[in-house]
Amino acid sequence: MVGLENRGSVINFPPPKRGFVYRQSAVANTANTAATTTINYAAGLRAFLNEDEASASKESKMSDMTREEVQAQIAASEARGDTKITRFEGKLDLVLAKLEDVNENVRSSKANQWVIGLGLAVLIIAVVALFPVFFGMGVQLRDMVHSEVQSQAPATPAAKSQK
Repeated sequence: MVGLENRGSVINFPPPKRGFVYRQSAVANTANTAATTTINYAAGLRAFLNEDEASASKESKMSDMTREEVQAQIAASEARGDTKITRFEGKLDLVLAKLEDVNENVRSSKANQWVIGLGLAVLIIAVVALFPVFFGMGVQLRDMVHSEVQSQAPATPAAKSQK
């Protein structure tokens, strides 16, 4: 068995790679249970056959596998294949979930760009539209200040002589 170890009635999966979170689904639990049951059945059948062989005669051992052993090995192989497929589906689900997160981040980033762009456009239009108003207010303020300064300034001797 590549990647799996059988220790008694428990199948031990190899540890997941760093950064990978293995989420065991109901299908994975079913496949794991089926594989464990099949392996236990094959081990029990093998022990039963070994007892029969030892009691019958030590000289005449069967070299061929029985139908039950072949079926048990096929079932164990199918269970291992189902387990691998289920683990692959879990990894695929994880990749798809990460891609959805990336897609959502891209959407929010584009929305932020549009909001900032529209805000800048409104600001520029407001500045261009209100420039004459602010300029006119500045001219009026200058004229008011100039007239006030002129009215409060002492008259110069040259201005008095002309009057």
